[in-house]
Amino acid sequence: MSACAIPRRASVGEFSPADAPDVQQDKIVTLDLEGCNFTYFNLIIEQRDLEASGIGHRFETWPPGIQEWMNKEVAAWRELHPNAAVKAVTTGISGDTAVLALHWRAKT
Repeated sequence: MSACAIPRRASVGEFSPADAPDVQQDKIVTLDLEGCNFTYFNLIIEQRDLEASGIGHRFETWPPGIQEWMNKEVAAWRELHPNAAVKAVTTGISGDTAVLALHWRAKT
């Protein structure tokens, strides 16, 4: 198995998307990125942005200011960690927080 391979098909976790607030209605899946390290970037979303239609788990639905901040933080992290190979990026909304996770391994 290669680094960060998904050893099984991703499936809906125990959390039911029907239980999520409207802002979280995108499909919620469980990923198993075996052997990967992870780094989280979190940023609070303003209430007016949360109430805007169309915001969801996908990065492209996030307000422009949050996208810009995340892009800058990820670029700075990659500059500080040149020996890290990013294998996957996952995003989501948790309550009033935008979350971006880098799943990475050391370059070989």
